[in-house]
Amino acid sequence: MGLFAAILVFGAAAAGQAAPAGAPDGGMPPAEAGPSQRALRAAGVGPADPGLPTVAAARLAADRMARRDAATRLFEAFRSTLAGEKAAALGAAAAQRRVREAAGAFRVRDVRHGADGSVEVDVEIQVEALLGALENRPPAGAPGR
Repeated sequence: MGLFAAILVFGAAAAGQAAPAGAPDGGMPPAEAGPSQRALRAAGVGPADPGLPTVAAARLAADRMARRDAATRLFEAFRSTLAGEKAAALGAAAAQRRVREAAGAFRVRDVRHGADGSVEVDVEIQVEALLGALENRPPAGAPGR
């Protein structure tokens, strides 16, 4: 979704109108699976903070918010794909913490900056990295592996 469309959706939400169909949470599409379900992709949005003194500071804060939003969307998408024992394992607080931390190690695919200082970021992560965190396995490049 482009910045203009996001502004329209957020403007409609502020006016009390419904978000478009297929966008259940404020207009941003949910995370999606990549080729062959080996990667999850998500988009995060960070709105500009007009209270900050400069556009650069607003953009930095918006970038951090967008990345946090994207990591949350990746975690939620991963959680929704699990079934059986793995879904039960994710119920443990320690497992959730490990998977949330692993979801924060995504690869940035694209960053878009708005003129007002807002930021949209598209990210992806390999499902295997999240499964490894769930099962408490060290990452592939970790020593001792």
